[in-house]
Amino acid sequence: PVLEHDRIKQFHQLLLDLPQTKNPTIVYEKLGQLMYESHNSYSSVQLGSSGTDRLVEMVKEHEGSGVFGAKITGGGSGGTVCILAVGEQGLETAQKIHLNYQQEIGKETKIFI
Repeated sequence: PVLEHDRIKQFHQLLLDLPQTKNPTIVYEKLGQLMYESHNSYSSVQLGSSGTDRLVEMVKEHEGSGVFGAKITGGGSGGTVCILAVGEQGLETAQKIHLNYQQEIGKETKIFI
């Protein structure tokens, strides 16, 4: 919990600094890394699920295509993943991941933008 609180504070500060930055990609990469760290921490104490772990893995596989990070979000053992997707390319990549995930598991899932 202490490390998670620190990650949240870092994430918040990066968001505040984003409008003034000359290279937003570096900030997005840092935000994404914090999201991955948060997800890994959550999963390490058995609160995640194989489905959310797979979605985060799929985002990692598409880095460089407008997506920068992902993490489980919501209540414990949930099935919701937040993806940091930037711009039109990020949106298209997130939608592609969503469709690929649905095909992989054979169930309909929802995407919220």
